[in-house]
Amino acid sequence: MKIIAAIISLVIASNVQAVPTVEGLFRNVNNKEPSGNLIVVTAMVSKMETASPAGMGEEVEKESAEETKKPAFYKWLISLEKEQSIDVIQVSYEDQSLKEDSVVASKYFPDLKKIVENDSSLERGMFYGLMSVLVLNDSSVLKNILNKYSQGFVSNKELMSREKINLYHRYKVYLEQRQSDEALVSPLEPEDQEKLSSVKETLSAPMYKDAGNVSLSREASELYWKVDLKSITALFGNEDHRLRKIEYQSPLGDLRVIADEYVLFNGSHELPKTMIYKDMAGVNWRVQFTGLSHLNTRSTPFTKRAQDYADAAKTYRKKQSAKATEQTVKLQQVQPTFIF
Repeated sequence: MKIIAAIISLVIASNVQAVPTVEGLFRNVNNKEPSGNLIVVTAMVSKMETASPAGMGEEVEKESAEETKKPAFYKWLISLEKEQSIDVIQVSYEDQSLKEDSVVASKYFPDLKKIVENDSSLERGMFYGLMSVLVLNDSSVLKNILNKYSQGFVSNKELMSREKINLYHRYKVYLEQRQSDEALVSPLEPEDQEKLSSVKETLSAPMYKDAGNVSLSREASELYWKVDLKSITALFGNEDHRLRKIEYQSPLGDLRVIADEYVLFNGSHELPKTMIYKDMAGVNWRVQFTGLSHLNTRSTPFTKRAQDYADAAKTYRKKQSAKATEQTVKLQQVQPTFIF
């Protein structure tokens, strides 16, 4: 444990870096790490006329004049029980009560990352990638989108200083071996002056090389970290590194997501109060997050939860069919293009 603590201290001390990396920004470091194995997110999605949270130089948002469909209400249950896998149950409801008897549909994604990778929709990939970033502090889903649709994205692994990594490895070996041989010389303090100078140079260098795709930018009189990956650009808060805006531009259409002010939902974890999502058809959607919970539970297997929600949706459809109103309900509720 002492060895690990020593190495961590060394990394932190030598990694004071003025310019963040793209992957580092999309790790959502201002948010605390997940504190449970089951995370529940709820949201209301409605159609808008314009995309426009205040403070980003956009128009003022307002409800669509043709607002004839009801908002859609969603719940996402995210399981972190499996390592290297994000399992998700997505439940849509008829109304904001989110009760079992109002479950309209349920979908189970046993590995969200693979599903997004195999999906051809940029709109869906962007939404679920951002959900993973904002809720889980996990950029792995979004990295697939950046690799597919942007130019110049370089992962942290590729940007890492090999010299520094090798030095850390040698230092770890030294810490392990010096307990039995106190005569060993620390690789951080070699006796040879030329080698010592080289070590100091390595330690003073940043952990990640500058890829040249992140810079400070002034937008609407505010300073932001701007990520420029040609077809994809993004803005992050200068000090808090919160995502404020991400945009994709192409001859086939543009996509834009703007995050409103961030709020704490459970005293520890935050989400934007609202996201305005402009899809590639030019339709603007308002995603209002209404709940966020981090739970520790193993009482019910996740697959059993998925089946229970699927059964509830089946019961709902039977009731609607008996009333001969199922088609009416579907027409009344919006169906966002960016949600499976």
